[in-house]
Amino acid sequence: MDCRTHTWGEAPRMQVARVFQSTCVFDGKIYVIGGRGTLDSTKWMEVFDTKTQTWEFLQFPSEEKICEGYKYESIVYEGTVYVRSHDQNVTYKLHKGRWIEADLAMNNGWSCSSSFCVIENVFYCCNRNGNGMIDWYDSEKKVWATLKGLKRLPKLYGNVKLADYGGKMMVLWKRVSYVMT
Repeated sequence: MDCRTHTWGEAPRMQVARVFQSTCVFDGKIYVIGGRGTLDSTKWMEVFDTKTQTWEFLQFPSEEKICEGYKYESIVYEGTVYVRSHDQNVTYKLHKGRWIEADLAMNNGWSCSSSFCVIENVFYCCNRNGNGMIDWYDSEKKVWATLKGLKRLPKLYGNVKLADYGGKMMVLWKRVSYVMT
């Protein structure tokens, strides 16, 4: 969707069909990560360059276990792409064209979150400890801290989604109703 002209344009197809992939946008490129299937490290991630309108594979070191899973999350934080594998409980970041493992504190905090977002270069996640609170990551101290000013999210906070809404945090949730028959 071109928001300037309000028209749809069709991009070239990815080179590999994917399901359960994770997607993020950074520096004019769309990163599509993982997906269920037999993806080896050479086809594990595709990058779409919006300027050249081309797809290319971004290879991941084959010795890393992150490629063996199928459920991934990705986010742009501190000017780099972070990718987290639920199956392997590890987070990697793309740094200067190379993949390196993210610090353990960040991985452990992100691993339990049901939703996350970045606002003005601060990483937030909710339900990290199962307590209905929103936490933020202090990258200098490498610790997670609880956001002050919010008592707690609604009871069914597993359905909560966080989003950046013009520099403010939007908290969305779905009310779940059960009907007994």
